[in-house]
Amino acid sequence: MADVAFNSSDHKLTASDVPQSEEGLQKSSQAVGNLAKGQTTQDWTPEPAAQLLRKAVAEFFSACDEAFSKEKDALKEFGTNVDLAIAEFARVNQSTGDELKSIQDSITNPEIREKLGKGLPQAGAPTAQEADESGAPAQTDGSDTSTTEATEAPTGAAGPSHFGQSAPGGPTITGQ
Repeated sequence: MADVAFNSSDHKLTASDVPQSEEGLQKSSQAVGNLAKGQTTQDWTPEPAAQLLRKAVAEFFSACDEAFSKEKDALKEFGTNVDLAIAEFARVNQSTGDELKSIQDSITNPEIREKLGKGLPQAGAPTAQEADESGAPAQTDGSDTSTTEATEAPTGAAGPSHFGQSAPGGPTITGQ
């Protein structure tokens, strides 16, 4: 999933960090590699302790060379993954924008609104004429109780109802 907190301005400020870090790790790797190779027998005294120290120093520098090389590879992979994530974010963002534009156009286009049957009642909702014929008071103020229902004592009605459902003893609430 794309990270919606991505900020392209901030990314531009840090975009060169990965390549610069890769370059720094590459130079460090080469430097410690050269130090490891430079630990030759003739540059150290022939005593066994000195030769063991030379060997340990060379192994240390070789281990650093390997670690820097692995870190450079990991950083390069990270940079590639960031670039892929940015491209995917841009693709999804463009696709979402196109879809939202299409929805907006369909909402504001009078021809499409007419085709969709602008003003048709919701499925299951009584029309104004059906409500008048049932004898139930018509609600025009948007409230979900009439004045008489609000002042009368409860007659066994069970709690509030949810849209599209009737409460026992109460009217159906349709959300219109």
